[in-house]
Parts: sequence; structure tokens; C-alpha cells
Amino acid sequence: ILREHHYDRIEEVLYEHGVDGLMILIWRCHPNVVELVEKSSGALPLVIFNDYKPGLKVNVLYTDVREGMKQAVFYLLRRGFKKIALLAGPRDVLIQSGTKTQKIASFDAKEKFEGFLEALKEKGISSRKEWIVECPSYNQGESYPVIKEWLGKTDLPEALVAMNDEIALDAWRVLKEFKLWPGEKMALVGFDDIEKGRLVSPSLTTIHQPLPQMGRDAVDIL
Repeated sequence: ILREHHYDRIEEVLYEHGVDGLMILIWRCHPNVVELVEKSSGALPLVIFNDYKPGLKVNVLYTDVREGMKQAVFYLLRRGFKKIALLAGPRDVLIQSGTKTQKIASFDAKEKFEGFLEALKEKGISSRKEWIVECPSYNQGESYPVIKEWLGKTDLPEALVAMNDEIALDAWRVLKEFKLWPGEKMALVGFDDIEKGRLVSPSLTTIHQPLPQMGRDAVDIL
């Protein structure tokens, strides 16, 4: 609804559709939606998910993904891995608006990236530029060729951390093809704890996000 029509204020959405409250799951999906959220007041019955931005006056439900990424790195370091690479998602979100394509910086990617670097720095380990790979998408299948090309020509790390489970599953597939068995030859950690990560063998080690609880909390807030 919010992508298909232009609104000047959130109140117009509530009035037009006769609803008392509004949840926006992906608020940085369209320029008009971004504008609506950024100029909304805290008095409105509005809850947005993730992509916390300082200065917003609306209710924001999000997990501390920076801390989550640090936990992923610390998990690997405790197990003796020091050569750790990051499979990052795209830094910018591409938004189609009419005939124009706009770029909006991804807060999620920024926070995870900084969490990765902070964790290494806290343990006195230098990050290596060639071990930070920017994948083209968070969708499974789209990062596979990038990861495969990178692993085929780089000085191999001991472990991989992916910014989400979809990217991690692409990496899992590549590791299998290269006979770098996940969990044996090379460690792999994802982020989100989606069901698909439990269906592969060995199952994907990942950082859990309490999405069902976030949904319940959003309803409670409204």
C-alpha cells in the first residue's frame, strides 16, 4: 500500500484504511515510506522494524546487530580461529521510484560491518581488506558466484562470518564444492537463524534473532 500510493503524512494512511495502528516491516523500501517515517511524531500509533536510525521519533523495534556480529566473531575466536573473513551484504539498498533508481545506505549492513571490525580490534587482530567480500544481495543464490570466484583466488581464511543466513548458505554450497567441509575444513557462521539453515548437513551455526518475540512486542506496543 505504502509503495503504491503517495502520502504526505502517516495520518492519511490510517484514515484512508480505517486502522488504529500501523506496523512497517521494511520502512526503507521506498522514498515515500522513508519520508513518512522520518517526519512522523512519537504520538502516532506506528511501529517500525529494524534499521534503527538516531533521531527517529517513532517506535522502533530492532535487535542490536552490531553486538550480534561481535558475538559471532568472539565465538570463532574462542575456538582458536584468527583468520576470519566477512561476507557482507550490499552497503546500499537500491530503490526504484518511477524511472529513477535511488541508493539508500543500509544501517543494518553498516552496524554489522562495524561490529565485525570492533570485535577483531578488541582482541588485537587486524582485519584484512581482501577478506571482506561485499555480496550483491541478501537473497540466497545471488551471492554464490561472487563467493565462489573469491574463494578460488584468495589466500584462504580459517573461518567465514556472513551478514545473513542466505549468504551463509551460498557460502556453505561453495565450501562443499571446494571440499572445504563446513565445520571441519573451514568454519562458517550465519546471522538470523532461519529454518533453511537447519535443513543442511551439517546445520548452519548462526546468530539467533528473536523474530517471533519482536512480532509479539510490536503488537503489545500498538
